[in-house]
Order: sequence, then structure tokens, then C-alpha cells
Amino acid sequence: MTDRRDDLRFDRRLLHRPNWISEEELEAYLASLPDVSDKAVREELPGPPGGGEAAPSEGS
Repeated sequence: MTDRRDDLRFDRRLLHRPNWISEEELEAYLASLPDVSDKAVREELPGPPGGGEAAPSEGS
């Protein structure tokens, strides 16, 4: 289990604080994170209301 201070150390909301962590520490931390891109799910956006085709634009 990670230490609570380590969790806060890399909290994005706190990164702007002066002397919080160095760029090198942040880069090393980000490089150590696992690749979870295979867990991403693509969701389809719903179509226009009414379920039909979108109305043609004027001037067409």
C-alpha cells in the first residue's frame, strides 16, 4: 500500500507549489505508471433526437 504522503506528493492540484517536487521526480513517477490504455472503452454518442437522420442544413 502506498504512503498517503506519496499520494499527495504527486497530486496534480499541488504540483504548482514552490519546491514541491522536481521535474525529474515527476517525470520518473509518470514513467513508472502502468499502461492501462487497453482498459479504455469507446462510447458512441447518441444520434439526433427522434432517432432519425439529422435535418439538412439550409442552402443545400
